[in-house]
Amino acid sequence: MLEKFIFSNDIKHRLSRHLTYWIIMFIFFSLPMGIILEQLPFYIKRNLIYIIFDILIVYTLFRYIPKKKPFKFILIYFEILLINLLIKELFNRFIEPDLFSSDIEKINALNAQHSFLVVLVNDLYYATSHYFIVTLPAISIKLFKNWDFAQLNVKDLEKQSLEHKIHSLRNQLHPHFLFNTLNNLYSLAIDKSEKVPEVIIKISSILRYMLKEHNKKIVNLTEELEIIYTYIELEQLRYGDILSIEIKNEVKDIDISTIKGPPLVLFTFVENAFKHGPGKSFNKSWIKINIKFELGIFHFIVENSKEEDNFISKKENNTGLGLLNIKSTLYLFFQDQFHLDISDNLDSYKSILKINYNNENKMFNSRRRAFIH
Repeated sequence: MLEKFIFSNDIKHRLSRHLTYWIIMFIFFSLPMGIILEQLPFYIKRNLIYIIFDILIVYTLFRYIPKKKPFKFILIYFEILLINLLIKELFNRFIEPDLFSSDIEKINALNAQHSFLVVLVNDLYYATSHYFIVTLPAISIKLFKNWDFAQLNVKDLEKQSLEHKIHSLRNQLHPHFLFNTLNNLYSLAIDKSEKVPEVIIKISSILRYMLKEHNKKIVNLTEELEIIYTYIELEQLRYGDILSIEIKNEVKDIDISTIKGPPLVLFTFVENAFKHGPGKSFNKSWIKINIKFELGIFHFIVENSKEEDNFISKKENNTGLGLLNIKSTLYLFFQDQFHLDISDNLDSYKSILKINYNNENKMFNSRRRAFIH
């Protein structure tokens, strides 16, 4: 409830914030002096009029709060202060005695103990301090609100740019995958292999997933694993006995619905394992995939063998949907709730992805905030 009151931009909450501010100001200027001087009814009635002046002044100043050129606003701020002092002094001298005649007699009796100059300075001091106390907190809150929204707009633009980049990279994956698989299919067709119909079906299944699911922001683990298994079967047909694949999935059925994420990210780790493992090896190679979910943390581990001289450079790793793009995608969806560890050893390449699902309120969340204005 408190969070909505502070941050919500709903008209009801905005009005509540503004009303609360002015009630606090009214009480602050009415009760202390009214109780001390035993003139509480007078100060309540006087500040009912003063609060109207204050509201007009504050919302007038809001119109002039600049995004740039603060010196102009400072000049306007003190110009309004002088106008405010003049109006209140005229009000006190010529209008207030007629409105609150009985109360003013008691105030005049107190003022009679001092000279006209002392009374004038006291009135000006009160009006000036009143002006600063009312306007400065309101302006500070307004400036904070402007800064806060500026920060949110920057983050929104960065997020939109990142989403566009990821969308473009996903689209680039299609022709890359299609080119490789069609080459493999061509080779099988030349050899008149009986595997051609099965390969066509699997290619069709993968392309259907890419076309249908890649525009989704979130897919569940079952959907992603289904396409990964199909892709592995397709590559297994290609490499045959020279490739050993070990898949260990320890995720329980009850946890599957919890594990969600952006499409094709897990797929990319597996694709990279084939690309940098058997795809660049002249000897028998292996790929190991381990999937588990423990204490709310999802683990996706992919390891592949590689030739000792096949070092995967950072430059190569950043092409296509490489390491940096995978991190960008994961950060867009999971913020600081994931950890990615890549190790490039002499004879193997290992990717370890961990995603913390214990704090889901920090995921997939781009909450907009609004403060008093």
